Amino acid sequence: MQKNRPAVPSGSGYEVDKFNPRHVEAYYACYFGPMIKALGPLFGDSLRYVVMDSWEAGYHNWTEQILSEFRHRRGYDPTPYLPVLTGIVREQPGKRPIPVGLPQDLGRHVGR
Repeated sequence: MQKNRPAVPSGSGYEVDKFNPRHVEAYYACYFGPMIKALGPLFGDSLRYVVMDSWEAGYHNWTEQILSEFRHRRGYDPTPYLPVLTGIVREQPGKRPIPVGLPQDLGRHVGR
């Protein structure tokens, strides 16, 4: 879980996982629910889009389902190679070589 920063105290809190539809729907229910309850039919149906920028939280690059989705979309398991993303590179004799395109694959995956 990540908190937004820097933010005024009234705007501080946990960030929503924008890559997970279930979490976004729960966020919307909590955010718009009180307005819908207070306004009833006056809330209407004109709201069609919402922008959630939250730059206070920094770059969003992880979600709880990222590894399973990566395996499904890219065809290999990135888990053994994650240290490479931190700059740690350790070749192990007899092990599968580090995929050259790992950083690009992860970038493409997150960017979808």
